[in-house]
Amino acid sequence: MNMGTSQARADNSPPAAGAAAALLPLADDKQSAISLRSEHTTIGRAAECDVVLDDPRISRQHATITGDSHQYHVRDAGSLNGTFVNGRRVRADTATRLHPGDELRFADLRFHFLSGPAGQSHPPPARLRLDDAAAEVYVGDGRVVLAPKEYALLRVLWRRAGHVCSKECLAQAVWPEEQGIVTDASIESTVSRLRRKLAAAGGHRAWVQTMPRQGYRLTGDEE
Repeated sequence: MNMGTSQARADNSPPAAGAAAALLPLADDKQSAISLRSEHTTIGRAAECDVVLDDPRISRQHATITGDSHQYHVRDAGSLNGTFVNGRRVRADTATRLHPGDELRFADLRFHFLSGPAGQSHPPPARLRLDDAAAEVYVGDGRVVLAPKEYALLRVLWRRAGHVCSKECLAQAVWPEEQGIVTDASIESTVSRLRRKLAAAGGHRAWVQTMPRQGYRLTGDEE
């Protein structure tokens, strides 16, 4: 999986069956979560890495993530610019355990680590449809009238259907004019209005699910 200059560039195919962990880029609302498909994932600038970060600040062999469906650890591979978990630099000779919602940073490239239910892929609701060209939303055959910010927020969640989108990611994508400085109350209010309008149109409030300490995700009908 190759990540483009200054950001992640990856294969956007659905996660493999059983994939229970993922890295979610924080700086790009268009980028899908990157599934960790094996028990040993190498990360770096070299083409042979499992996750390629094509950025000059990234070392050729930057870090590794190891684990299974129950527990994951990250280890720096002797990189020049470092690997960080929640702001603390990881030592090259130490495996640092990762927890759902942790911020993982390789040099200056930042991700949220997702595992368990947050790291698994789920399809979007079958009855929910977005017409991006017209900026319209439908539940079944009925149109849902959304304010611009409500539509923008739903669009971000739709692009990452089944994966968590952090409040920071939503702030940057939905309120670009605020340069990412948006209160939690503003985000929560927009999410609440979006839920009410989807429910009023025959959808479900639970389609937009809160993931404690992580953010929000759009889930399918089975949720």
